[in-house]
Amino acid sequence: MNNPVSILLEKNKNDKNVTLDISNKSLNKIPEELKEFIWIKKLVIKKNAISSIPTSDFPPNITFMDISINRIMKINGSMLTINLVVLEVQNNRIEEFDGKDFKYLKKINLSFNELKEIKSFPPNLIEGDFSFNKIIEITSFPQNMIRCDLSTNRLQTIATKFKKHSKLKFLDVSHNYIKDSDKIMLNNGLIEFDISDNLLDKLPKAPDTLESFIFSHNNICEIDKPLPKSLKKLSGENNKIILFDAIVPININIINLEENRLSEFIDISNTNIISMNLRDNCIQDLPDSNKIPLSLKELDISNNFVSDIPIELKNRDSLIITFGDGNDDISRLFHEDTTTYNSNSNFDFNSDWYNKTKSLTYDSSDWWKINNKQYTKTSHMTYDIPITNTITL
Repeated sequence: MNNPVSILLEKNKNDKNVTLDISNKSLNKIPEELKEFIWIKKLVIKKNAISSIPTSDFPPNITFMDISINRIMKINGSMLTINLVVLEVQNNRIEEFDGKDFKYLKKINLSFNELKEIKSFPPNLIEGDFSFNKIIEITSFPQNMIRCDLSTNRLQTIATKFKKHSKLKFLDVSHNYIKDSDKIMLNNGLIEFDISDNLLDKLPKAPDTLESFIFSHNNICEIDKPLPKSLKKLSGENNKIILFDAIVPININIINLEENRLSEFIDISNTNIISMNLRDNCIQDLPDSNKIPLSLKELDISNNFVSDIPIELKNRDSLIITFGDGNDDISRLFHEDTTTYNSNSNFDFNSDWYNKTKSLTYDSSDWWKINNKQYTKTSHMTYDIPITNTITL
């Protein structure tokens, strides 16, 4: 046997290396002799053309397996080693997953598959990535899970039966079809929650432990629910917010409510805020400088109806204010075009270092390419690996 895979297997057999990587070798099945490699702990077989996983063809003691970017359509615990702790199986063609037999699995990546249902999670799972699938519903999470990514699916709701002792801290359900905020019951202990790019018209109730709350690109009109005292980041750009009737927590660092319909400046007087973005709203006046905390370093109020900046704010050290509008029809309201002020110089309304940019108008048909993740429109992103020139062992 002189093919590349056989050479790698022979070398590993001699070296007894605990890691074996046979990626990108045009394999169409798992090499049968692998089951004899009892010393292997980490097995990498990504970027091949494997479509099925025979139960008995894996080394018995592996704890890490990467079989991503193949053509696998089905997977369950009985097919794989009982000791498996980490499983990378993204970019395949898996339609269904039942994790009850993966008793030792701590981390799994099932993103970019054809998943429509998760029958059950691995009981001891800590981290799971199920993004870019076709999942419609999630009714519960495993007790020990800390991080879960369900973004870019077809969810219409999320679990309503969180266990009181759930350890979930990071949950991403962005880019779905969630509409009813009243049915969202989040566990106490959650730290980061991203529900951006959904169909919400009301803000869901946030647990007291939440530090990062992202709900951008929805249809929310009011923020009238109490915000968690632990909150540090509030991001709700591209909504329809008219009313902000909530006390801003003292430890907030970042507020981004760009592209909404706010007519009044938000009360941040009793906070330690650092950055605030209110660009593209309907604000007419700024509060007195004594109501703008000294902790604030960046304030964007461009594309509003503010005609001037209080002199005290103009002269404040370390504060950068982005102000004005590039629209020629109303530019006279803002003295000159969009201008950035800082504490170390007088206002320069003719400053040309600030590059004006046109605001993006949110279009729900373009949801996959907006916000932090630059998505590419695709019906499903899988690797089409040629079946020609495959190696059969």
